[in-house]
Amino acid sequence: MLFLGYGLLLQVPRILTVGPFLEGIGNPASGGKPQVAEDDNECLQWLSKQSRESVLYICFGTVTEHGREQINEIALGLESSGAHFLWVVRVPKDEEGTIVDVAKLLPKVFLERTKDRGLVYFSWAPQLQILAHPAIKGFLTHCGWNSTMESIAMGVPMIAWPNHADQMVNCRLCVEILNIAIPVQKTGEVSEIIGQNEVTRVVQLFMEDVEIFHALKTNVQELSKVMGGAHACGGSSKVNLDLFVDELNSMTLIKL
Repeated sequence: MLFLGYGLLLQVPRILTVGPFLEGIGNPASGGKPQVAEDDNECLQWLSKQSRESVLYICFGTVTEHGREQINEIALGLESSGAHFLWVVRVPKDEEGTIVDVAKLLPKVFLERTKDRGLVYFSWAPQLQILAHPAIKGFLTHCGWNSTMESIAMGVPMIAWPNHADQMVNCRLCVEILNIAIPVQKTGEVSEIIGQNEVTRVVQLFMEDVEIFHALKTNVQELSKVMGGAHACGGSSKVNLDLFVDELNSMTLIKL
């Protein structure tokens, strides 16, 4: 969400809320979602071979970097859960800044054991297009604001795994207020390693409990409709952006 403010000196500025600006939002022709072009991306090609709402998408953003121990626990938990998954891994660096050997990050033969139901991706992934894909059932996320908005916009419920900063507040909003996510259970310590048993528990709960998933999906899809409506003709975002542009056009610019 972007806030645009303007006003005269010594006066309280007027605030207009617009956004979020995401591809496809508010566009009836696209069904409110971005176009999914799979030809040039392995993730999208793989998803197109999966059943509808069968895959858990896992990504912790561009900042959070898990160490080898946490990556191992996630891998073992995913394997034990039996879930289909698309896991985008940010490859960590060692103390000298050298990228760690990808083969050493995961448990031995993990990729071989899960090749029929999972894809681990070690590069940038088109997140919005992934979330818009019909094969995606949910999103295991760090609850960064951009990821949270994208998941809501695409109508995808979440498993919340916050790490720092505003992610904690965003997690509470999604879990306790909006009821569009279930949380990973943590003791509260920032450096805590989440074990494979907890990963298995929360993934199986999300993927297999029909009642819980239905409630999460219903709520997030309602929010998605509200978000799309804000961009439509007469919606709050569209109206406010037009007001802002009109105000700028009416201003007398000072020539130096």
